[in-house]
Amino acid sequence: MIKTLNQEKIGQPRKGFVSFKLEFTDDKLSKENIEDIDKKLLEYKSHVTHFKEGSAYEYEIDPEDKIINVIIHYPLKKWPVEEQRDIKLINDFADDFQEFYESKVDH
Repeated sequence: MIKTLNQEKIGQPRKGFVSFKLEFTDDKLSKENIEDIDKKLLEYKSHVTHFKEGSAYEYEIDPEDKIINVIIHYPLKKWPVEEQRDIKLINDFADDFQEFYESKVDH
């Protein structure tokens, strides 16, 4: 089961995008299954652009600490101005990633 550890806005590392980091943990993540999980996470690249048009995504997997770091790049011109909408958008991405992960990764 995957759990969200942290969510934070990290600014604009890509021109024209605002980015945020989502940190998840999966207690069944290991060196033995990292290749399979890596393949599944590659599928999210096409999914995320359909989920929120124009979005980009990158990730890192740390099997020793059982951490998956996800960085979402969202078009700046579509970024909500209000803080409440800002938080909701980040939560929507976190929920979407978690649902995707749980549907694709079979432990």
